[in-house]
Amino acid sequence: MPFLSSSPSSLSLSSFFRTDQSHTDHGQAGAQGIEDGAAIGILLQSLQSDSPELADKIEQRLKAFETVRHKRASLIQIFSNVGQDEAEKIRDEAMELLGEGHGLKVPANQAEIEDFNFGHDVIAESERVLQGLVHGGTA
Repeated sequence: MPFLSSSPSSLSLSSFFRTDQSHTDHGQAGAQGIEDGAAIGILLQSLQSDSPELADKIEQRLKAFETVRHKRASLIQIFSNVGQDEAEKIRDEAMELLGEGHGLKVPANQAEIEDFNFGHDVIAESERVLQGLVHGGTA
């Protein structure tokens, strides 16, 4: 199964609505759909429909959505390819996806996978990213 694209051409509402294709196994499709909905709802809030820069602001917010969701959703996909007690089988693949400076820890055992799956606060992360956009003067 291909992972979510990170290319700029993938940034559209149509790519956002392919959630069920992007998340697999371990009961994560519904959970990831909820996280996606929460993130996009927060990131698109407070946009003014009469703003002359609306299209640019929507594009910027969709890029922010990609920042908030891409690596986490892709990691969920990777973890869904093995049992929760088989984290070592996907560790290298997960580390390659994360790269440097990601702020996410690759789970090493079943307890850490459960914490990764269910302990993430997408609302707080989305609000933090939105505040950065708003206070950065570009949102």
